[in-house]
Amino acid sequence: MRPETFALVTAAELKISGDVRLAILRGSWNTARAKIKIRDRWNQAKTEANARESKAKSVKNTPT
Repeated sequence: MRPETFALVTAAELKISGDVRLAILRGSWNTARAKIKIRDRWNQAKTEANARESKAKSVKNTPT
């Protein structure tokens, strides 16, 4: 198990407006949600080929 890490916050980051912070948080949330969905589909696949196909579809549909 990896230990949790916490990013240090600089003075400049504290001055970021609330809208920017919210956008960053939403982006992090969407990334985490996409990763969870990919892992879930991977774990539910019955064969290795199904798992790869599911992963390819997920990656293709993930916004960049």
